[in-house]
Amino acid sequence: MNKFFLSFFLILLLFPISTGFSQKSDTLSTLSVALTSDSPFVYKDNEGYTIVVGNVLNKNEITSVTNVKLRVDLYDETGTEPLETVRGGTILEVIPKSATSPYVIKSLSPNPNITNISVMLEGFLPSSSKSTQLVIELTDVLLDDNLKLSGILSNGGSPITDT
Repeated sequence: MNKFFLSFFLILLLFPISTGFSQKSDTLSTLSVALTSDSPFVYKDNEGYTIVVGNVLNKNEITSVTNVKLRVDLYDETGTEPLETVRGGTILEVIPKSATSPYVIKSLSPNPNITNISVMLEGFLPSSSKSTQLVIELTDVLLDDNLKLSGILSNGGSPITDT
C-alpha cells in the first residue's frame, strides 16, 4: 500500500501543474493615467539637488483626473536600496481628458551619490473638468541660460474687472 501512494505521489510530481496556471503574456495596462517616458529628464541644480522632470498622460477620453501622485526613488550606482524617496504631483491640478501635465520633483537633500532614479505612479482620482477661461497661445520658446516664452495670454471666460 505504501508503494502505491509513493508511486502515485512521484507520478504527480512529473506533471508541471504550476506552469499550466501561469500567465503566458503581459497584458497592457488598463489605467487611464500613465507616465509618458520610462526615462524622464534628470539634472542637478546649482546647490546639488537632483531635479526630475517628466510628463503624465491622461489617456481617458471621457473624464479629467486630479490628485495625481508620483513617487521618485533616488539610487546610487549600486541601485540596491533607494537613498531617498520623494513624493510629489503634477503641475496641473486637473489634467484634462487626453492631455498631459508636466511634473517637477526635487530631492530632499543635495546628494552627489545619486546616479539613478525610478519614477512610479501611485494614484489619481477622477475629476470634473475645469472651465477653459484662460487661453495661452505660445508663439516662441527659447531655451539658453534661461527659458524664454513669448505669446498671447487672454482671459476668454470672465470679464476683466481689475486693470
